[in-house]
Amino acid sequence: MIAPTEVREKMASQLKSIDFDKASIDPVTKRGVQKAIALIELKFAQQEQAH
Repeated sequence: MIAPTEVREKMASQLKSIDFDKASIDPVTKRGVQKAIALIELKFAQQEQAH
């Protein structure tokens, strides 16, 4: 099931709001979060263009 646009935007926004410097997140985790953001935005941008 595909999440509504509002849910996808909220997911990406929450991930983007992580302060990696304060959270002391290691570089591997930071890159994983960055990839997740990119996938959320890329995947759903492509689906919206297809409709």
